[in-house]
Amino acid sequence: MNFMVMDLEFNQAFDFTANSFRKRPAKTGEGIYASDPSCPSEIIQIGVVMLDGGLDITGQSVINVSPTIYKRMHPIVARLTGIHMGDLLYEKTFPEVYEILTGLTRGERTVLCTWGSDDIKELYRNINYHQLNNKTFTRKYINVQRLANSHLKNSNTSIGLKTAVERLDIPTEMPFHHALNDAVYTALIFKKLYNENIEFKTFDISQLNKPASKQAPINLGRLYEYAKRRLGRTLTDDEKNLAIKLYNAGRTKRYDLK
Repeated sequence: MNFMVMDLEFNQAFDFTANSFRKRPAKTGEGIYASDPSCPSEIIQIGVVMLDGGLDITGQSVINVSPTIYKRMHPIVARLTGIHMGDLLYEKTFPEVYEILTGLTRGERTVLCTWGSDDIKELYRNINYHQLNNKTFTRKYINVQRLANSHLKNSNTSIGLKTAVERLDIPTEMPFHHALNDAVYTALIFKKLYNENIEFKTFDISQLNKPASKQAPINLGRLYEYAKRRLGRTLTDDEKNLAIKLYNAGRTKRYDLK
């Protein structure tokens, strides 16, 4: 059994007009400003760390992806990741990158490891958007964030990667919010917490096609706190509004009120 530890960075729609923080959703026909519901988060960078059955690192790489959906960089994404559109224009498109990824997985012998469940969902959204063969990529996965939550007895089910790294005494020698660096940190956590009783799950791709249900209210306190941790500072009012827009664009229900 081999493991592919993956971290993804995404770009999303943003209204670059003067009234960019309006509360109404973007209208159909507003081009790059409108979010495509079939792929609200477009992959722009992929970090991969390959582990063998003994959890030794056998390879690692970062792949930038040339966008085809959202061709202007969301300002918050640029601020967090340091990625700008000029960095991506001459890179491979997602279909080309997907061919590389499938070559690394070695079929059913590879288990995908991600921090949380969002990355694998958005990965398959991108695969389906480009009408690629989703049967050629492994659906076996392990949610490393869940392992860390359990090990650290964390009451918050969405413990941050940086927090987990610090609490597990893993040296923070690389900056966060870079796909390869975050994949390396996730791999180090996985190696530290792995035991033979850990079981992988099989991703059910049909859940991506479920009709949207009535949305629950958002727990704004938790959402703002998450954004604050990501940015490393207190949010402005405009950034709070933007956090809500981003959350609704790729709604994961993580911060929904029950």
